Amino acid sequence: MHPVANEVPVPTDQVETALLALAERRFTGRARLALRVRPEAALAVELLPPEATESQRIGDKAPQLSPELFRNGEASTRELKVKQLLISNAYRFRLGMKLTAVVCDFKEGILVTAQWITVG
Repeated sequence: MHPVANEVPVPTDQVETALLALAERRFTGRARLALRVRPEAALAVELLPPEATESQRIGDKAPQLSPELFRNGEASTRELKVKQLLISNAYRFRLGMKLTAVVCDFKEGILVTAQWITVG
């Protein structure tokens, strides 16, 4: 796993190719390279096995299976609580990148300055 949880390096091959193309044609001016995360990136998010801690109060009976789990057709209270938790926290399950663009200035194909455009 990467040293920073939930963070992986983004390949810069396409950025390098675009900047080198400008350098090779001796471009003078400003170039803006916009970046975005494609929806397919979220499909690569991996769910790790859950870590669970079971608690028991002293004197409580051992946990028992509820007949509620075996109902046909309608959601149980347990299922509804899980679904409600996910719906109310959907904003937490977002994959994004703060960097939205790189703006570079060239003079006769030589990179002079770079600006990093970020959000949040």
